[in-house]
Amino acid sequence: DAPEPDYGDIGKLTYIRQVLNEGLRLWPTAPAFAVEPLEDTVIGGKYAVRKGESIQILIPQLHRDPAWGENVELFDPDRFLPEREEERPVHLFKPFGSGERACIGRQFALHEATLVLALVIHRYRLIDHTNYQLKIKQSLTLKPDEFTLNLARRTSGERRLPTAAALAAGNAPAGQDRPAVRRATGTALTLLHGSNLGTCAGIARDLASDGDERGFTPSVASLNDAVDKLSADGGPVVIVAASYNGRPTDDATDFVAWLEGLEPGALDGLEYAVLGVGDRNWAATYQRVPTLIDERLTAAGATSLLERGAADAAGDFAGTVDRWTGDLWTALLERYGAAGEATAAESEDDREAGLYELEDATDSVIGGLAARHGVQPMEVLDAHELVDMNHGLGRSKRFLRLRLPEGVTYRTGDHIAVLPSNPHDLVQRVADRFGLDLDRTVRLRARRRSRGALPVDRPLTLRRLL
Repeated sequence: DAPEPDYGDIGKLTYIRQVLNEGLRLWPTAPAFAVEPLEDTVIGGKYAVRKGESIQILIPQLHRDPAWGENVELFDPDRFLPEREEERPVHLFKPFGSGERACIGRQFALHEATLVLALVIHRYRLIDHTNYQLKIKQSLTLKPDEFTLNLARRTSGERRLPTAAALAAGNAPAGQDRPAVRRATGTALTLLHGSNLGTCAGIARDLASDGDERGFTPSVASLNDAVDKLSADGGPVVIVAASYNGRPTDDATDFVAWLEGLEPGALDGLEYAVLGVGDRNWAATYQRVPTLIDERLTAAGATSLLERGAADAAGDFAGTVDRWTGDLWTALLERYGAAGEATAAESEDDREAGLYELEDATDSVIGGLAARHGVQPMEVLDAHELVDMNHGLGRSKRFLRLRLPEGVTYRTGDHIAVLPSNPHDLVQRVADRFGLDLDRTVRLRARRRSRGALPVDRPLTLRRLL
């Protein structure tokens, strides 16, 4: 049977990604990009160029620089082993162009290519039925000309199955004593995030929920909110931060500037941990801001609880976050925890019970969802279809013009996050199926903490909830 991979599985297909990268090294998507010197200069002590003079960089030649090692024409996916990538100058690999104007779709393209290639080779053997010799066809991009393969469906015997995993620590045989656990005793725990698209903020909120279950008293805020507020007597600090083209995210700019102005010893006694979020596709600026935060905290006298984590959105992102999080709780509980009862964990009955219960409320309805996600209403000035939807291959793409609220700015390259809502017809269908009055005002109570995004402990109509 064909597997049904989840999003997080794609980053684990490291060798397939190496194969794709090596293919892109030898024959990149784009043939060249242009650069201009900011001032008159001499390149390599040999080539004089004037300010503003355009210089074409031929990417296939850049990708055959001697720094790639011996026999640059040889197809060798091992060139992209992590340890070899670390040793190589980041500007040697430019398969999608360079700088902030590089292809904005490279993340999606490589994720999709890894998924498709993995599924194809899982299901089929590829047969070179013409003894193909590469011929390059160049239009805007580089591609092989007249390249075809035959396919033969694989049998189940050709596929390797994963070996059975050992029992997890939490799945000990019935009757076996559970090990003692450690819990903190009300220790303050500050979770700070630098996040443009919400990923780091979401991780920080998840860590706060986990910390609460371990006995900490967590609080979550943006990095900018922590300016002038960090001190040794405020408890440990955990920072989850990303870069945006090598610069701090919008909610971290003031914090980074403040850090860079601190004197040595200003944060003596503060204990901290940093998890960096990034994407190796942007190799020249990968993890720049998390690295800077880590270095500046240390320079100001703070002490790191564990090695900085580096989660790569183009790799095993979820696995890295999970492993680093496990190490974080081990370090925190060794430092601030005390022996507790294993019964503090949820019972099986608790886990099988529903997460939420619903109760009637008489309070007025409030728009808490928008506040929770930090979004605000914008007026839509124009919206129309860009695609001929009567065509058999038509897939909707829409033009959208918005009026930005006062104080909100936007420039090319910025992202807009949209808080979605379920279609009215779907909400009505649920209401009809369960006999619900959509105008009934209710409050959702969480029976135990969860990582869901549902609005709890606030009154709202069933229509708004659904």
